[in-house]
Amino acid sequence: MALYPAAQERIRAEVAEAVDSDGEINYETLQRLPYLDACLTETLRLYPPVARLERVASEDIPLGADGVVVRKRQRVEIPVYAIHRSEKYYSEPNEFRPDRWLPENKHKLVPYAYVPFGTGPRNCLGMRFALMEVKLAVAHIVMHFRFTKVPQTEIPIQFSNMTPMLTAKSITLGLEKRYLTRNYGYFSKMGVKGPKPLVIFGTFLERCRNPVPLLDQSIFNGTDPVLLVAEPALVKQVLVKDFHRFSDRRALQTEHPFINKNLFNTEGETWKRLRTIMSGTFTSGKMRKMYPLVRQCLQEYLEHLDILAERGEPIDAKALHQGFTMDVIARTAFATETNSQKEPNSVFVKNGRDVFIFNPWKVIPAFIFPKWLNTALGIRTHLGESPNNWICDLSRHLLQKRRNGFKNNDFLQLLVEANAADISANHQKAAIDNESHHVNE
Repeated sequence: MALYPAAQERIRAEVAEAVDSDGEINYETLQRLPYLDACLTETLRLYPPVARLERVASEDIPLGADGVVVRKRQRVEIPVYAIHRSEKYYSEPNEFRPDRWLPENKHKLVPYAYVPFGTGPRNCLGMRFALMEVKLAVAHIVMHFRFTKVPQTEIPIQFSNMTPMLTAKSITLGLEKRYLTRNYGYFSKMGVKGPKPLVIFGTFLERCRNPVPLLDQSIFNGTDPVLLVAEPALVKQVLVKDFHRFSDRRALQTEHPFINKNLFNTEGETWKRLRTIMSGTFTSGKMRKMYPLVRQCLQEYLEHLDILAERGEPIDAKALHQGFTMDVIARTAFATETNSQKEPNSVFVKNGRDVFIFNPWKVIPAFIFPKWLNTALGIRTHLGESPNNWICDLSRHLLQKRRNGFKNNDFLQLLVEANAADISANHQKAAIDNESHHVNE
């Protein structure tokens, strides 16, 4: 928004017509803001959360019509960033053009050439919640503030090369307070190639040097070949049509049993059961229940932005929004009230932040060595042992409180109830199976 002030003003005009007399916007109305939606979609096209997706084949399978066969346990990667910026699928692919996503232009889009959250049965489960959080934040922020470009703003954005997430090193912007924010209703709307692999390292060092994948590449994870799939038709085949053959991701074993069993690391029937339990917590009805909690966090964020705007100094937009996201996670998932803007070093905020800080020399072997060598050497991924232990202990404590009868309107409560329903259903099924067995006898 700081780089495209016209788009920022157009979003504000659209939001201004949607808010009520108190300056609020409800859940249903938030879903009906086409230009805000288009700007967010275009931003996710240019800067997807992850640069690449991956799947592991559960059996030998021919891919496409060129005779390429993916072998069992071979990894397939989909270079999301490269697809999103390919001239084959987008005109002016490196330019911010939100109008391409407006309803009247969507017929020009290529299916499966836009996958910021993945697609198919193993897409990002929290996608709806994340989009709701961002749209709500942007809608309120643009009504009260204006982001501007300052000399410290880095163009183009520089990405960190030590994380699988597409993470900016820093984002520095100017912040101005808007003083004319009343009378909202008076505004009108608006062929495969790649770098040569090195012994042991494969193409890992090349990817550290250039964290954003190219469209046409073959890569090696140590000595294991990895096929990059960038044609939208093949993306659909891997993520949707043949999902039953590509249902797993690469599992990274850590020192934490909780993390080893989370939705990202589990496979097969275990993943399917967890996904089924958790899917019910991200329905539209459940999102409405979370909406007031997110709005509370946003109010604290807006108040802090108000103070910063009065100072007239450049702001670290990345750190500020990370804090807002942390507050939302704490309140909606852990029934814990934090205010990371006023208390950036509180126990919850510090541990939540430290989860993503790790020693690369402990993590690199797990990524570059083949699985058999990691197993033989007993190498496991070390992802912030101390903060992960703290979060696991907090989770156990909160779960015990729920078992003792405490209830709260948050995701944890929804998961506890969903798990209880799953256990009850399994007990009923076991009883029916047992009864059928006796009848057959």
